[in-house]
Amino acid sequence: MIQIPTLGLLAIDAGTGSIRTTLFDTKGRIQRQARQGYNVNLAPGGCAEQDLGALWRAVVATLREIFSDGGAQVAGIGVTGALSLVLADAKGEPLRPALLWQDRRAVDEAGVILRDIGADALFSTAGRRVDPEQNACKLLWIKKHEPEHWRRAATVYAVKDWIVQRLCGGRFTDRTTASYTLLFDVYRDQWNLDLTEALAIPEALLPPVTTGQAQAGTVTREVASETGLPEGVPVVVGGPDGTLGALGSGMAAPGMAVNIIGTTDVFLACLDQPVRDSQRGTVLNAYVVPDRWAIGGPMGLTGGALRWFGETFLSPENASSSDPLFHVLDRLAAKAEPGADGVFFLPGLSGDRVPRWNPAARGVIFGLSAEHQLHHIVRALFEGCAYTLADAVNAVAHLGVDIGDIRVAGGGAASDLWLRIRAGALGRPLNVVKELEASSLGAAIAAGVGVGVYADFPTAVGEAVAISHRIEPGPTLVGTYQAYYQVYQQLYRRLEPVFADLAKLRQG
Repeated sequence: MIQIPTLGLLAIDAGTGSIRTTLFDTKGRIQRQARQGYNVNLAPGGCAEQDLGALWRAVVATLREIFSDGGAQVAGIGVTGALSLVLADAKGEPLRPALLWQDRRAVDEAGVILRDIGADALFSTAGRRVDPEQNACKLLWIKKHEPEHWRRAATVYAVKDWIVQRLCGGRFTDRTTASYTLLFDVYRDQWNLDLTEALAIPEALLPPVTTGQAQAGTVTREVASETGLPEGVPVVVGGPDGTLGALGSGMAAPGMAVNIIGTTDVFLACLDQPVRDSQRGTVLNAYVVPDRWAIGGPMGLTGGALRWFGETFLSPENASSSDPLFHVLDRLAAKAEPGADGVFFLPGLSGDRVPRWNPAARGVIFGLSAEHQLHHIVRALFEGCAYTLADAVNAVAHLGVDIGDIRVAGGGAASDLWLRIRAGALGRPLNVVKELEASSLGAAIAAGVGVGVYADFPTAVGEAVAISHRIEPGPTLVGTYQAYYQVYQQLYRRLEPVFADLAKLRQG
């Protein structure tokens, strides 16, 4: 008997430093996977850019690896990625490198928007406060500093939208990606044309907004020849990595919440009605699941802070080339007692996001004495990221949002120690999903719903998402971290004006 291959669902995940392309079966199991790294340009002045030629070559390389033997069968393709801005001409060719979410150069433009439009007016439509990372601010920065690029611009994409356009020619974005730009009315589910007019951002620059499972087109003959993908495979619009990570963790109904632990943390809780945050600390997004919203949002560098510390400060005797960096950090952190003997870490290396939104914030290691050793500092890094997560969870809970089942996924969820620290800092149990690469799985699920493999999103997560195990918060650990969390909050409040003074000095 000839065995017919089962149709798979392909996910392309454009991360901050690499492309991950994964073929899943309909039960959420990985069948094939390929990764390809690339460099990100981080330069003084808040620059964070990505060469799109290198990124596309990475996409092609991973696709060629997946389809090298021609045996993979694909029903649909979903694309996800980190928040970003791509300015493209009328042919879809990028005019400059992509601006990544952590690019902070548009501080002045954010100030202008806040002054001219007003915080209340912005929050009443966009569901968030203004921040330099948002595409509204970045577009004004390009308009001011790169007028030639602005003159030639035809479309503004996120990186994942640009990849979709390269694959199938479709010019779209999804509701959640649009939500993050500041230019989208999350309550009326459409571009805020009053705001774009006030900011003199041409409506024509903005791609049509649709759902994450909507089909953007099919793989073109040219791309099929270049990548090995089968021609004519449907490509869906997809969504941001944090949001699709929530979907890939099973978040499809109110009462569910997800923490995605990656380069940055994302915490999202599912709503059946939008909630207004008078403190403006959280982000409200139109969610990938129809008639649902997500509240919470992204934090600063968390996993990225650990990687930065390890790559910058670990000496050869601490880490051999054969031992993964995060395994080394795990072992070091485990040597210190909870509370890191009074050492604290504030993970503001790229500024703070939810819930403080302070672009001037910087990383801080506090409480050092001559008795402290490397393992105390590493433990403090783990704990500081957990306190930052607690800030986000508490900000959502204070809005009266029912937070029941909290699920965790992402690369950082592979560390049992980090999860136990987080459960202790939150005082809540955490359900660890089986497939930690939840953003990729979420993209595959969106593709599956879009092409009819699954009837709807609840059916899809029921079939494709499973829980691996549960982390219970130990009572002793909860008590310890409650006390240390209070000191962490005091430390931040007292340093907040110092961050502002430092920012003025650096601007010179």
